[in-house]
Amino acid sequence: MTKVLTDVNVSRAFKNGLTDALGLPDAVHGAVEKGWKTKRNGDLQDAAKAAGFTHLVTCDKDMANRHEPRLPVLVIDNPSHGEEGRTPGDMSAAEVMQMTLATASAVADVLIRDPPTHPGYYGVAVQGYKPRKQLQIILDGKHKQHPDYSANRERHAQEQRAKGRRRRGHGSDMGTD
Repeated sequence: MTKVLTDVNVSRAFKNGLTDALGLPDAVHGAVEKGWKTKRNGDLQDAAKAAGFTHLVTCDKDMANRHEPRLPVLVIDNPSHGEEGRTPGDMSAAEVMQMTLATASAVADVLIRDPPTHPGYYGVAVQGYKPRKQLQIILDGKHKQHPDYSANRERHAQEQRAKGRRRRGHGSDMGTD
């Protein structure tokens, strides 16, 4: 049975949208309503796991760099922060709500179709919205808690160096041998 905890940084509108999308009225609970408002990251995951939660949903992308996962953590963009390339002021309240419900639907889809069962950080992309940079890092498996982080670290560093060279006009695609 799916039992989801939403982090304190996840809106009530998202929680309600996820509950509706899952069709399971008792499956989604908020950290605030559980009395865990002051619990942070690793402690929150420990409490969630001990209480029988199967998944944690958070907007805290930095958690994937700082805390070993204790359960599957679904990481989302915070719709009230806008999407990559758009600031919150660029979006109307209706657009924020639309993105919130689209995000809830995307998370529900993951939980229904192919729920992660192993502890880890799982980015959830939302069709029609460009993920913010930090979410894209999680989607690409480039965060520090990813099992392949050590292997991917050098490749990521090479990509960043190549980007820097291209910005300065010294890229290898400029005919240098």
